[in-house]
Amino acid sequence: MTYFELTDITFGYAKRDAPVLKQFSMQVEKGEVVGLLGQSGCGKSTLLRIIAGLESPYSGRIVINDRTLLDQQHFIEPERRGIGMVFQDYALFPHLTVGQNILFGLHQLSKKDRLLRLEEMLEFIKLQHLVKRYPHELSGGQQQRVAFARALAPSPELLLMDEPFSSLDAHLKQEIREELKQLLRAAHITCLLVTHDQEDAAVICDRIVQMASPT
Repeated sequence: MTYFELTDITFGYAKRDAPVLKQFSMQVEKGEVVGLLGQSGCGKSTLLRIIAGLESPYSGRIVINDRTLLDQQHFIEPERRGIGMVFQDYALFPHLTVGQNILFGLHQLSKKDRLLRLEEMLEFIKLQHLVKRYPHELSGGQQQRVAFARALAPSPELLLMDEPFSSLDAHLKQEIREELKQLLRAAHITCLLVTHDQEDAAVICDRIVQMASPT
């Protein structure tokens, strides 16, 4: 059964320019990790921004869990889409501790529930002992786990990851790929992973969608 669906997404940064995405469609099942693979400029990161609500396509439809996020009559605001995102540089707040970073998106919960969720996330990523550390005091792998926990803490319906290994050296990248694969499976989260690296996608993803620039 289809859980997430994109239908005929067309987008360009200026109407006079050729579209970056042209009638792009895909379907994702619940709990599936799908890799979006392709060369720079084929629209991978742009597609994530459209799904998150940070860009508006010329046309198309986005549905998640039977809820329409976008079509000709609807546009759900980004903060109401229930979508988590992990960026290339992790985008952790440097002035906040590990615990404060994870708590950042949980303002809608009571203080008690926020602290319970923080404990769950810290246990999940095995960083309980680093709760009071700041991002600059963490390794690259630890920063990625914190970014993952922060995105996961509000229980998103969909997780988007944009080139999460681009800033890591080859040795660390291999180690963290395996770690991330295990975390995604344990969380039973539906995820789209953008990468230009075939090996990243092969290790982590259940399925790969090859993207090419529209002709």
